[in-house]
Amino acid sequence: MDFVILMVVFLISEYIGDFILQSREIATTKSSNLDSLQQHSMVVGTIVSIAMAGAFSYVWDSPAGILGGIFFGMFYGVIHGFQDACIWKVYKYIRREAGDKFEYWNDKLFYDFIGLDRMLHIITATILIARWS
Repeated sequence: MDFVILMVVFLISEYIGDFILQSREIATTKSSNLDSLQQHSMVVGTIVSIAMAGAFSYVWDSPAGILGGIFFGMFYGVIHGFQDACIWKVYKYIRREAGDKFEYWNDKLFYDFIGLDRMLHIITATILIARWS
């Protein structure tokens, strides 16, 4: 049951940090601009840290859970940034090699990569939470 609680809290907080709080500018520049990528990773890491600090504190029934949650969120933020940088560079490389213009709203591959991005983030979190809890 603890794993389920941690995963639900993670998924909600990661969605908030990765989608709701991500501006269009950050979304379109994070694969080519290190400042944008760092800003995005810090936002995701901070939101996940805050949420997981509460969740780990509840699950572990200890104040040590707060530190565990903060460390988890910051560690996840770094991994998240690395994954985003890699996956969107690959997407842009494929599009460039195909000679296509970057019109993501008209591109099925773009939406496939969003699915791949989500899957990588969830697999990473599942592994981390399984190891942490």
